[in-house]
Amino acid sequence: MDITQTGIDKFKGTEKLVRPKTGCWEWQGPLNNYGYGVVRASGHTWLAHRVSCFLSAEKFVDDLCVCHHCDNRKCVRPEHLFQGTVTENHEDMQHKDRLKFGDGHHWSTITAEDAAKIRNLHKEGSSPDSLAARYSITPEMIRLIVRGEAWKRAGGPVRSKQPQIGETHSQAKLTWYQVRDIRSRAQGGETNWSKMAREFAVTSLMISNIARGLAWKDPDALVVAKRVQKGSTHSQAKLSDADVAEIRRLRKDGARADAIAIKFGVHFQYVHRLCRGDRRKSS
Repeated sequence: MDITQTGIDKFKGTEKLVRPKTGCWEWQGPLNNYGYGVVRASGHTWLAHRVSCFLSAEKFVDDLCVCHHCDNRKCVRPEHLFQGTVTENHEDMQHKDRLKFGDGHHWSTITAEDAAKIRNLHKEGSSPDSLAARYSITPEMIRLIVRGEAWKRAGGPVRSKQPQIGETHSQAKLTWYQVRDIRSRAQGGETNWSKMAREFAVTSLMISNIARGLAWKDPDALVVAKRVQKGSTHSQAKLSDADVAEIRRLRKDGARADAIAIKFGVHFQYVHRLCRGDRRKSS
């Protein structure tokens, strides 16, 4: 534990109140918002019960929690303290019935009965916004409640979270009818994705993904296999197969690569790659 000598002296110099009934040594110094004693010195703050455990334990592990046998947060008596993992700390709290759920939690603003009513009202058609205003909680909390992700032990019908796909997606710009029309046209040979993208107000990539079945997946749909573009069939090809053959012949006859590049409007390094077979291998 990284604590200064000033902090240790401050801990030792702070009064502890002995409780005869429980044997606790209650910290009489400042407390944090959770009721634990704190030691403040040299611009740093340490939990008093952790300092006590650090000073008395034969082996102190920084990564472990310091728990109370006595459940008294102010207590700094070493015999009442022990180290454990976060899981062990929660198990200890649960064993002592200190873990609070639902309306027993100190931050709860509704009851289990309210949570059950929220689920029933939502099932009957009430919106999350209206329910949030009625119960003075956020719409997101309403959604968590109706999906059973919050107030899990409360009653009422729980709606399972359904994946948003196709037309049900909140950002969907197309309908299934339009998607099937796109695929039908792609099957018929139409390959101008840009034209269809403008027609349906989506991107060319979306049209391409729909046509190939990568978006708006439908197991019964006929999709277009992804075409491998190579050689003169590539959409960005500047040379025909005849041009490539002519470049290779000229280079073999001793023509300079830069002169060939100027003649065919390509980069001279591309001429070298063509002649080495690194490009247009099948030409």
